Amino acid sequence: MPDVFVPIDTTHYTDFYRDLIRKGIFYQFVLTEINKNRDGLLYLYPDFKTFNKKFEVSEKLFNKLMSYAKDKKLEPKDGDMERSKEAIYIQLKALYARNLYGYNEFFELINPLDPIFKKAVEIISSDSYYNSLIKGN
Repeated sequence: MPDVFVPIDTTHYTDFYRDLIRKGIFYQFVLTEINKNRDGLLYLYPDFKTFNKKFEVSEKLFNKLMSYAKDKKLEPKDGDMERSKEAIYIQLKALYARNLYGYNEFFELINPLDPIFKKAVEIISSDSYYNSLIKGN
């Protein structure tokens, strides 16, 4: 048994979301979009700090991804969007960051989706919680 049990909530991982990743649709779409306007994006967001603060995935960008997925014969089933939309938005922003700035920036944005990562941050942010685990309490 681990020192801390973290239940995994996978409700946002619909088949549609997994297929966007597994079939490379996220990556292909983001790379295509960035390559159309890389210079413009880097002008607006010259560094990751600015990007993280100001870049937001718009409904228009989201809808373009959905059209792209449909062209690749992938469409969500009933209920998929309610469960996966937030994760799709986060994934899109993280992939933009990865392609513009690097992998570290990708993980800075995507890790908050990971409950184990969130729990680890909670533990190391609390001296008392961390120390109680170290002592075996």
